[in-house]
Amino acid sequence: MSLRRQRDLPAGLTYVAALSIVYAIVALILVLMGVQSIRTTTSSSELDFLVVASLLGASYVVLGGAFGLGATALAAWAWPAGVIAQAIGVATAVLIVIHGGSGPILAQAIFRGLVPVAVLLYLVRPDVRAAFGRR
Repeated sequence: MSLRRQRDLPAGLTYVAALSIVYAIVALILVLMGVQSIRTTTSSSELDFLVVASLLGASYVVLGGAFGLGATALAAWAWPAGVIAQAIGVATAVLIVIHGGSGPILAQAIFRGLVPVAVLLYLVRPDVRAAFGRR
């Protein structure tokens, strides 16, 4: 067993990893819905939004899922994957707000933006960075 696995995980890392996996699954579902909408939309501005949102979502699926899987093993590559994935999550939420989301869509975008911000703040804590071998 490696020395990294013998060390204790930072408090909350298992929860953050599980949350990232759940978010990646939700993002996958939303990406599939977005791709379906791309096939049926006739508005060019709506099409641009759907393409960008789907690409961001697909990026989150890959990076967020990878982070979730690698984080509990304290894989060195998991930390940057998590930081980038959460930044993509924030960017996607901002895109939805700018695009003109309203009502439940706006509330969902705000919630979907707050969780990645909280995870980012967690990932940059000194003890968490150190657990992944970061300074």
